Amino acid sequence: MGRMILGENTGWGFGVSVLTKPDGLATRAGRYGWNGGLGSSWWNDPNERLTAIIVTERTFESADPPNVIKDFWKSAYEAVRTGS
Repeated sequence: MGRMILGENTGWGFGVSVLTKPDGLATRAGRYGWNGGLGSSWWNDPNERLTAIIVTERTFESADPPNVIKDFWKSAYEAVRTGS
């Protein structure tokens, strides 16, 4: 059941989702946070010294976040890695 909600590369810890394997955004395990089904997403990645929050009015229609959330996270990681 957990994989259905969290995905292949994540598990439970700290009361939230924890990345257990690299996922294409994070290069190392350890990121933790939560994608809220009502349009919010919060993650902390201690390896990248990144904490970011997005709050939208886009309800998740499945366990997979909408593109606006995915694009936000791609942009956040790109900004950290390029220093912009």
